[in-house]
Amino acid sequence: MTQAFNLSQLANGVNTSGQLNIATYVTGTLPSANLPTVPVDKGGTGQTTYTNGQLLIGNTTGNTLTKTTLTAGTNITITNGAGSITIDAAGGSPTTAQVLSATAGASLGAVGTYACVRAETSASPGSTASAAVMQWANTNGDFTGTPSGTWRVMGQTINNGVQRTSVWLRIS
Repeated sequence: MTQAFNLSQLANGVNTSGQLNIATYVTGTLPSANLPTVPVDKGGTGQTTYTNGQLLIGNTTGNTLTKTTLTAGTNITITNGAGSITIDAAGGSPTTAQVLSATAGASLGAVGTYACVRAETSASPGSTASAAVMQWANTNGDFTGTPSGTWRVMGQTINNGVQRTSVWLRIS
């Protein structure tokens, strides 16, 4: 339907703010099929249809918005619903029992294990050192063999000048 208006008719529909009150001239519902898609540069999305879980992401090519969905990664599940996106992580954190079991089953010097080690360096509790300056030891300070990796000193049992026998935690 096309309606023609003259200027005096339109002037009667303008409010005190200078805005045209379209309700004065249009009754009923305006069919959406007659409405244009509003482009991004005019404040719209430039889109008319979507699927469950789609998002609009800024795209510098053409300064537009692109429809896309999230992509799941390792141990991640994404479920797209009507007006929703659910993200779940599989596996979660290990339980205390799992950590203790893995530590108890670890071999001597494995990451996460403790050992009595003599280090040829001055080390305060909490500091770290390379195994290159260490040897396996006992609480008497006797030593043999060399561990590998990086270790954190957890305490000191014998202080014999520069060489210290201590309890160390392998951290890498």
